[in-house]
Amino acid sequence: MLGISEKNLAYDLSLFEAKPKGQKYRDNIVSLTKNEEKKQKAKLRPATLILGVCSLAVSVSILGITVYNQVQLSELTNKIYVAKKSLNESRNEYSQLKIELESQFSRENIEKYSIENLGMRKVDNTQIEYISLSKTDKAEIENSERKNILTAILEFFSKIRH
Repeated sequence: MLGISEKNLAYDLSLFEAKPKGQKYRDNIVSLTKNEEKKQKAKLRPATLILGVCSLAVSVSILGITVYNQVQLSELTNKIYVAKKSLNESRNEYSQLKIELESQFSRENIEKYSIENLGMRKVDNTQIEYISLSKTDKAEIENSERKNILTAILEFFSKIRH
């Protein structure tokens, strides 16, 4: 384990000491001459300039495409909203018309119309008529199908056998 004195080795405690009155505080500022400044400035190279302009153009293009796509997405979302709203209105109108139609053709309305406009009335015993048929009347159905020659020959031989 490190002792207290060993932990403080990395600190420069002299910065916090009081300075004598005549001594000025010295910053760590380095001053360069004009020739040294020119050397320090980055030289502008054409390849770097072209690369920077191309990067800027690509970035602006990507930003423009993104904005355009967002506008298109917003317009399509709005169209979908309008279409859904129209569909819901049409469904509500359909439901109202269906209920109205069902109420017009209810049993009571049909009965009322038939009594008032068509002169009909409900069935009672005075409207029932009974008819009787005599037992001697009968109806027979003849087979009027045309027989072919083979069927006629078979019937002829079957009559002979009996």
